[in-house]
Amino acid sequence: MRRYMHAARPGLSVGRPTIGDIVLAVTAATVQTFTGTLFDGGWHQPDLARVSIGLAAALALIWRRQHPVFTLFAAVTLDALLLAFPPTSQWLPIASLIALYTLTSHLDRWAGWTVGICTASLLGLASLMWQTGGGPTVVHLVPFDFAIIAVAIGDATRSRRGLVEQLKARAVQAESTKETAAARRVRDERVRIARDLHDDVAHHIVLVNAQAGVARYLMSADPEKAHDALGQIEDNSRRALEEIRATVMLLKDGDEPAPLEPRRSFGERDSLIESFRSAGMEVSYAEEGLYVHRNEAVDLTAYRILQEGLTNAGKHSTRAIVDVRLKFTGDELHLKLVNDHNASRRGSGTGLGLIGVRERAQSVGGWTTTQVSDGRFTLHAVLPLSGGTS
Repeated sequence: MRRYMHAARPGLSVGRPTIGDIVLAVTAATVQTFTGTLFDGGWHQPDLARVSIGLAAALALIWRRQHPVFTLFAAVTLDALLLAFPPTSQWLPIASLIALYTLTSHLDRWAGWTVGICTASLLGLASLMWQTGGGPTVVHLVPFDFAIIAVAIGDATRSRRGLVEQLKARAVQAESTKETAAARRVRDERVRIARDLHDDVAHHIVLVNAQAGVARYLMSADPEKAHDALGQIEDNSRRALEEIRATVMLLKDGDEPAPLEPRRSFGERDSLIESFRSAGMEVSYAEEGLYVHRNEAVDLTAYRILQEGLTNAGKHSTRAIVDVRLKFTGDELHLKLVNDHNASRRGSGTGLGLIGVRERAQSVGGWTTTQVSDGRFTLHAVLPLSGGTS
């Protein structure tokens, strides 16, 4: 029986009986004790034994939620004993019905109906065997009928309780899922902002660093070109500040949209390469095939990978010489960047740029490889033009 009641145990009480339990028990005892006296031909002095048995049944009901099995057994036994004391024609086992309802409302359906039918049969049999009145009649089956009704109500209560618990569990799960999704969105947004800061700001800072070196070198030999380099430093510094300002505005609370720059496009690759060339980087560039814009995410990813490859070359190479090769097939974009690699400067970066490159490629169904061989660093990326997922 404990096995069948395990799932429903939270609905039972493990503490002391409540005032409601006591009131219910006393009410049931009163009704059960005096029903026969009031409806069996007028008022009769109640039998002391009958009153004692009714009170005993009431005491059993007080612990109906703490010990439902014991309560049912005691109530059925005491109700059956009431038949030994007249009047019996209006016998209704109220204590047994309440105890039966309590127990079946905390059993699973199969066990509840099994216990209920057995209890109803015992009550009906006791009514037929012990009641007087000239033989079996339909009235003698009333206890059986009421017992079946008590089981049905208990089963309905259990079903409703289970439904409410399921709804509560679903609500908790939905709230947890909502919070998890919100946390994931925040995390993804942080990653996106970190990538954008790295891609854009680092790009401009590398250019500023290269142009500063050019300006210092040309300050005495060619002041005019040094002046141009300083102008480019000013321009790239301003752009870096604008990128930072746009990101800060994006992170601020408020409903006003942040003044972001237009979305980058792989169609701007020529101007991107030219910006590195103007900073003193020697970039050889060749394309094979025709690029067809099919997917916005792939287009932006290709631009960011090219940008990071050139930025990485400027940070980690003493000789800013980069070879860029693009190959467009029917379904894929192949991007390869090769630059001289100085091992003594290898530890100057965090590695986040190349991690971001790999993650960006994977997000659209592509992949990347990196290799250092004979003092040269190679970054190779392959992206599906139609996009996808890895």
